[in-house]
Amino acid sequence: MNLARCTFSYNVFQRNTLGCSRNSLAIGVAFRSSFATSNMPLDSPLADKTATTNRKHNDVDFQRASPSRSKRPLHLRAEFGSLRRERQLLYFNKAIAACARNARSGEALKLFNSMAGLKIRPDVYTYSSLLNACSARGEWAKALELLETMRNNGVQPNAYTMSAAIRACDRGRQWEKALGLFKSLEKIGVEPNINLYNVAIVACRNSKQWDTALELLSSARERGLQPDMYSYCGAISACTSSGKFDEALSLFDSMKCNGMKPNMETYSAAICACAGSGDAGKATQLFDCAIEDGLVPDVVTYTSLIMAHNRAGEWEQALTILSDMEKRGIEPDVIVYNACISACGYGVKKHVQATSSARWQSAVRLIAEMVRKGLKPNLQSYSAAISACAKAGEWKKALELLDAMQVRGIKINTVAVNYAISACANKGMWPQAIHLLLKMNENGMKPDNASFNSAIHACASAGQWDEALTIINKLPDHDLQPDVWTYNVVLFACSKLGEANLALTLWEDMARLGVQPDVFSYCAVIMASKKSGRSQRALELLNEMDTKIPPRALQALVPQLRRQLKALRHQEARNYRAGLATAEHRTK
Repeated sequence: MNLARCTFSYNVFQRNTLGCSRNSLAIGVAFRSSFATSNMPLDSPLADKTATTNRKHNDVDFQRASPSRSKRPLHLRAEFGSLRRERQLLYFNKAIAACARNARSGEALKLFNSMAGLKIRPDVYTYSSLLNACSARGEWAKALELLETMRNNGVQPNAYTMSAAIRACDRGRQWEKALGLFKSLEKIGVEPNINLYNVAIVACRNSKQWDTALELLSSARERGLQPDMYSYCGAISACTSSGKFDEALSLFDSMKCNGMKPNMETYSAAICACAGSGDAGKATQLFDCAIEDGLVPDVVTYTSLIMAHNRAGEWEQALTILSDMEKRGIEPDVIVYNACISACGYGVKKHVQATSSARWQSAVRLIAEMVRKGLKPNLQSYSAAISACAKAGEWKKALELLDAMQVRGIKINTVAVNYAISACANKGMWPQAIHLLLKMNENGMKPDNASFNSAIHACASAGQWDEALTIINKLPDHDLQPDVWTYNVVLFACSKLGEANLALTLWEDMARLGVQPDVFSYCAVIMASKKSGRSQRALELLNEMDTKIPPRALQALVPQLRRQLKALRHQEARNYRAGLATAEHRTK
């Protein structure tokens, strides 16, 4: 029986608008009827001929009882009724399975509920198809209810049934229930197979339970089951989503050592792990191996490879991969473009002006390219492009992109405005920064600490101390408190302009409010004190920093700051030696 007839007959079965009762459209007749005769009157000569033809082919017309049925012996009538229910059950199962394949759980449940009226008892295949329909839509509560009904009705679940139930819980973001079902398999009487293990491992991937995924992989081996490609791919993805990139790559190597040849999905999962760790070299090596194995990379593979170069700050390589992708006839989607735009803004160093300029221009060009190809840039696309402009100090272009978002009907969020404020701050455009901060309140957006810190940075870097301090004082009005970076942006401005008095006043405010200074806070106030000629106070703060800041935190400083601190320590050592020499001279 082909699927077309099953689908059509199901539509006939649902068609109650014709005035026919549900019982008058028996499921058996609906499946055997063709388009030309499904609604034909019973007194039509052609309908009689069709019925005769059907009987000649040993088929049974369930819509109209045969005149000779009452003359049959009772045991033959019982066998006939049993045959009818078996055939109807078969038809129902096929129709429900067709609904499940198309994720039409509502129609599948309607068919299931109508079986009771026809006294047709569902079997394990009926429930399995229903659970499969629920899993496609993540309807975990309905799936668990059906599983309970199934067991109450004395129908024993099988591996396929439990697999569908676990998938439904997983897709409904109920990973604890999904793993709970897996653990209850033996109690239910279902022997776990490798497919069930794979479904459970996927649940671990989506819930970032990497350790549980590895335990399941080990448990499968202990049961004598051989993990397949999907087992390893799920476990690698679970480790990657949990930030355990080394473990993910170790699993990939273990799979190859066991003689398994990775498929493209597994390679993509391993490349994604490299992207998480920022190991672009390893990602490229894996990509080349996949090509050598004769595999065809897909959009997911390219996205992971671009993200690896993104994290490594290799934006030009990311754009080269995009070009290679198009040459291979693979059309990039919005996600791929977003990854490339993000690469243009990732790890930009302000002092490398030529590189920064090329980056922000490439980001803007990619936005225009998306529009030209009929793709719709989203919030992430514009936010990444504005970020690239902000790091290059292109505040005008950042504001243009912000306006373009509004024109295209994209809802602007706090993150996008924060990037635009940062762009203004990097060029000291403090009026524009304050204007954007006010516009956030007018448009119902809630500014966060990053919003205020960027605006404070814009004012402080332009020497607008009163404006900067006013914004700091307004933070409690927005249910926010100044953090260490709120003070750091002002302290760094003080260190550039030699405003030691203000820097030391803010330093005291930090201690009063319980804001713990970090290594950057110390460096800023030390430099401000040194520039204003307060070398003794600078040396005192330097000694205090040595006792309160761990040495490894100094590695986070840029080389210029490290050199300045080193020079200050040398000066302290010279002063100390000079003091000793003076004391010795006086003693003599």
